Amino acid sequence: MHCLSFNMKTETAKHTYSVGDIIHVPWGWSMILHEFYQVVEATPKTVVVRHIASNEVGGWPIGTTTPIPNQFIDEDSDFFPAKKRCKVRPDGFIRINSDRSGSLWDGEEKHYDKAD
Repeated sequence: MHCLSFNMKTETAKHTYSVGDIIHVPWGWSMILHEFYQVVEATPKTVVVRHIASNEVGGWPIGTTTPIPNQFIDEDSDFFPAKKRCKVRPDGFIRINSDRSGSLWDGEEKHYDKAD
């Protein structure tokens, strides 16, 4: 009988993120929600990000949102501390927490739907 073994260590790769870059994190199951983070420090394999505010246009339940660079949300939340070092995955995505990942914001406004 042959057994396969796998190295479960999470790989990181060198990335191209720079201080000031905005990370877009879409999430939600039946809703479409967005969070934004700004890179405040970068090493070859990690970034330090801070949660930033966003500008919502349209109201509840639907509209668009864009990040507000340098407007940091300094309180810790259940999902994210005010500042966090994150590994960059080989595909360029950044793991924000156990169930959310993001990538470089494309500069476009994002449509949201807060209705469940």
